[in-house]
Amino acid sequence: MKPFATGCALALTVVLFYSLCTVAALLWPAAFVGFVGDIFHGMDFARLMPEQGYNWRSYFSAAWIMALWAFAMGATFTWLSGRFNGGKR
Repeated sequence: MKPFATGCALALTVVLFYSLCTVAALLWPAAFVGFVGDIFHGMDFARLMPEQGYNWRSYFSAAWIMALWAFAMGATFTWLSGRFNGGKR
């Protein structure tokens, strides 16, 4: 595996799934908040929902940060994996 390619693949995957979650939250806000609450053992996330409309600047900012973080994780993982395997593929 190549660190750059793995980092890019993971970054694109994270942004894709973040985008799908954003679409779900926009289409079905109450159901989405309930679902996320169920995942986190019944925590009430309804209080965190903004009262005003959706801010696309926040979406792109978060997507960019998560893409950078995912790229760094994917590239680092691949590089470390190669080191632990003695450079074998």
